[in-house]
Amino acid sequence: MTARFLSADEVDDALKRRLGRVHARQRLGIEKDHEAQKFGQGLTFFHFENLPVSHAIIGSILRASGTYWRGRANAASRAHALREEDRARPFGCDDPVGRP
Repeated sequence: MTARFLSADEVDDALKRRLGRVHARQRLGIEKDHEAQKFGQGLTFFHFENLPVSHAIIGSILRASGTYWRGRANAASRAHALREEDRARPFGCDDPVGRP
C-alpha cells in the first residue's frame, strides 16, 4: 500500500468536515501566523537563532568572551532581588510597606 499526499483542497475539505467552516478557517489562520512568526516574513526568511546548532554556537561564543558567566551572575542576582521583593510585600499589596 502506498501513501499519497492530499492536495490543499482535500485538506481544506477534510478540516471543514471535521471542525466546521469557521473553526477550520481560524485554525488555518493560526497555523499561517505561527509559521510566519517561526520562519520570518518578507526578505528576512532566515533566522540564525532558529537553527538547532545555533544555541551551542552562541553559548560557546559567550563563554569564550567571558560574558556568559557575567550574564548568569546578573540573572541570579536579579532573581534573588525579585524573591526578596516578593517576600517583602503581602499578597495583593503594591506598596512595599504593606498598605493596600
